[in-house]
Formats: sequence, structure tokens, C-alpha cells
Amino acid sequence: MLEPIRDYFIHNGEALKIETFDHSLFKDRNTIYEVIRLMSGKAVFLEEHIHRLMDSLKISGIDNIADPASVPVYINKLIDVNPPGDGNILFCVTKADWHSHLMTWFVEHHYPSVMDYQNGVKIRSLKAMRSNPAAKVWNAHLRKKASYLKESAKVFEILYVDNNKNITECSKSNIFLIRGNRIFTPPANVVLPGITREKIFMLCRQHGIDILETDIPFNDLMLYESAFITGTSPKIVAVKHIDNIRFNPANAILRALMQAYDELLAEEIK
Repeated sequence: MLEPIRDYFIHNGEALKIETFDHSLFKDRNTIYEVIRLMSGKAVFLEEHIHRLMDSLKISGIDNIADPASVPVYINKLIDVNPPGDGNILFCVTKADWHSHLMTWFVEHHYPSVMDYQNGVKIRSLKAMRSNPAAKVWNAHLRKKASYLKESAKVFEILYVDNNKNITECSKSNIFLIRGNRIFTPPANVVLPGITREKIFMLCRQHGIDILETDIPFNDLMLYESAFITGTSPKIVAVKHIDNIRFNPANAILRALMQAYDELLAEEIK
């Protein structure tokens, strides 16, 4: 699991020093998790994250071991016992033989820079897919593989390509493509239902933007004019390259969505 930072983590409601964090709790066990962004002291879209956490537990067959009401309580306690400051919070549920572990802690975050938002980021493709994309389950092997490629290729994200040579999702984000006045994205059944992804659909409905879920062959990527990724940490960020394929990061629809999402975040924080 991701290393805890700051002073304390919360384990089944108890605040403990991070020096006592035990990684063996997660060995050979399914761990369902959420990463929640803290902005201006508020856990953004917390209700949506809790809902997805419960869905992931049910899909993974380990439901009825976490009370949804405990999540905001633990997160608020985590915020209270640590030094102030925004960032990313990880909340996870791991089932042991006789009981379960509900834990939350701060993790390192890497947000796009001002230049990334302005000029777009680079992405590298990887033939891989998660076995159960609908559930947010920790996959140490795939995460390590994606992190290694990301670092060695010096790119912002890794785009997964499945056995049918269709793109699905990125290692930590969802992907969208633009052609003409329409937005395209892989179907919900092959990707993690991202919280920001759902907000994109909502904003498209509000602004009269046509958006379509469909299979997207990797070999057809050059047919699209622009691309962007979405997620808890990046929000909405333009893509300028996928491998050697170039995209336009200044697309008007993309820029309008970026502004609309920032306005939505401002309302959420307020």
C-alpha cells in the first residue's frame, strides 16, 4: 500500500503514530480503497467516494464489514490529529480472518503543474487490464508495473490497452477523446467508474455537449483531435501525446469543461 505521511493514521477509529504502520496487514488480502482529495480543509465529493467504496466492497464479495457512517468520522479524526494542510487521503477496508481493518491516512500527492494544465501531458500505452475494473481493489503488481513504465518513459500517465486492442482507462484516471463536437470514452463496464468521470457526464448534460460511451480501438486514436484525462488528483488535464500520437490541448470543448469543473469544485468546497 501507499506509505502514510504526516504524523498519524487512523486504524479502526484509533489514532496511531505512522511509525507503527504495519504493511503486513495487506499481504495476500483484498484491499478496497478510495483516494479522496482534501481542498480548503474539505474532503471533496466525499459522499460519492463513500458510495463507490460500498459498491466496490459488494462487487468484491466482502460487503457488510464497513459502516458508511464511519468513513467521514475517521477522516475528520485524521484531519484533526495531523498538522493542517490539503492533500490526498487514502481510506481502505481490508478483511482479515476474524475481523476487518478500516484505515485512513494521508498519502503523497502529485498534482499537474500550471504548465501541464496549459500545454497538456504525455501518456504511454501499456497492454494490461484490471481483472475487475468496476471495483477499486489494490493491485500491487499492476501498480508497480505502471509506475515503473511511467518513471522510465518520463510520462504523466499510463494508458491500458486490453486484449481486444481497445483502450480502457489509465493507471489512476479515466480517459476521454474529442472529435468534432462530440466526446468519446470507453464503456463503463471496462473502466473504474471515476468520480470525476461521472461529473464530466453531468457537465456535458448541463452544457449540451454530446458524449458517447463506446469501444475505442487503440489503432483509431489518430482519428481524434483532442484527449484529456480525469481523476481525483489531476481534475481535468489535457493530453498532448499518447505514445507518438499528437493531440490538441487547446480544444475549445476541453477548455470549457476544465473551467466548468473548476467552478463545480469551488461550489463543492464552499
